[in-house]
Amino acid sequence: MTSTIVVAELIYGAECSARREENRQNIHRKLGQVEVVPVTLAIADGFGVFKAQLRSRGRLKADFDLMIAATALELGATLVTDAGPLLGGDIAGLLVENWIV
Repeated sequence: MTSTIVVAELIYGAECSARREENRQNIHRKLGQVEVVPVTLAIADGFGVFKAQLRSRGRLKADFDLMIAATALELGATLVTDAGPLLGGDIAGLLVENWIV
């Protein structure tokens, strides 16, 4: 499963690449094999809470990273990422794995 936010980031990456159309086709082909989860009100609520909590501690994160984290928490899923800001353990209860290292 993946989030619509992840899809947006993948499309952005494809648009910025040298093989734009090929990469977009690959993304859409692979998306046919996984569930794409929309952003719900519960996910948006979690995002707002996490962002405020982190801001109060001086631990700012990118909005998309926080939205993806909120999605994983809402669904009880493990977030697989190589994004350093999400690997720091700043969000209580978020299970994170890095498959790249």
